[in-house]
Amino acid sequence: MKRHLLICGERGVGKSTLIRRLLEHSTREVGGFVTKRLPVADENGFFPIYLYPASQSEGERRNETANLVGTCDSRSSIRHPEVFDGLGAQLIESAPSGGIILMDELGFLENDAKVFQSAVLCALDGDTPVLAAVKPKDTPFLRAVRGHQGGYRLLKAPQEYTVYQILCVTEGSLAPVACLEHAPNACPRSGQCPTLPLWQGLEDVVRGYLSGVTLRELMLKDAKAQSTDC
Repeated sequence: MKRHLLICGERGVGKSTLIRRLLEHSTREVGGFVTKRLPVADENGFFPIYLYPASQSEGERRNETANLVGTCDSRSSIRHPEVFDGLGAQLIESAPSGGIILMDELGFLENDAKVFQSAVLCALDGDTPVLAAVKPKDTPFLRAVRGHQGGYRLLKAPQEYTVYQILCVTEGSLAPVACLEHAPNACPRSGQCPTLPLWQGLEDVVRGYLSGVTLRELMLKDAKAQSTDC
C-alpha cells in the first residue's frame, strides 16, 4: 500500500520543521532532496536557492553552480530548470527502496523542469513513501502533485492530529516486534514468551509519548528556523 504525505502551506508556517521532526522518529533511510534559500542576498539583491541531497548533513553541503536552482527577491525569480532536471531528478530516482523519498520542497521554480516533474510523478506512482513539502501555488505541476491519484487534505485542525497518527501513515506500524503489529497477537508462543511484556511496555511508552505531541506543537517549535521557501 502506498503511503505518501504531502504537507502544504505558506512560507514560514513550519513545513520543513515539521518534516525534520517527523524524520527524527523514523528509522528508514532517507533519499531525495532538500532546498534552501540562503539568508544573504547576492550583489544584485537576489537570494540564492540551492538543492542538496537529503542524505547530506548541513556540514556536508556545498553551494556551487551545479546545485544552484535559482535566485529570487520579493517580486521576481531567476530559475535554472536544468539543475532540477539533472541533479534533482537523479536524487529522486536513486532514492533507496524501502526508505523514504524526501522532497523539501516542491514549488514554482521547477515549472519548466519537465524531466524533474516526471521523476516526481513517477515517485508518487511508486511504492516508496514520499514525504514532501508543497507550496500552495496554483501551477499545473503543483496541481498535478497535490491531486495525483487522489491525495489527502487535513479534515481537522493541526492540533487535532498527533505525531503517532502521522507516523502510522508513513511507517505503517511502530511496533517494536512483528508479533505486535496486529491485534490480537497471533504468535503461537505469545503465552510463553518471556520478553513479550517488555516489548508491549515499550510499545505503550512510544505510543503514549507520540500521541501526546500534536502537529500544531511541532509547527510552533523552531518558529524562527530558516525556511526553504522563496
